[in-house]
Amino acid sequence: MHSTTTFNAATFTSALSAITAAARRHLVGLGAWYQARRDYRLLCRMEECALRDLGLNSSDLRDATAVGIFGDPTSLIASRAAERSGRRNR
Repeated sequence: MHSTTTFNAATFTSALSAITAAARRHLVGLGAWYQARRDYRLLCRMEECALRDLGLNSSDLRDATAVGIFGDPTSLIASRAAERSGRRNR
């Protein structure tokens, strides 16, 4: 018996589209991760008085390292600033 494989252009195009979409999602995610890390490094270079103006302190920056290498430290930092801002506005 001899089996032959036929080329199905529609299936190939569909698979290629799925691969392209997945690659695009990963690249967008990688870009967001890089931006969050860059923002975190910028905050780490700020003096304590500048951090206070933002509703933060240096311990918030240390705590943000708990998110791990692929986490977003800025989300934790933003929530801390929002918590303090809410307390000030009451």
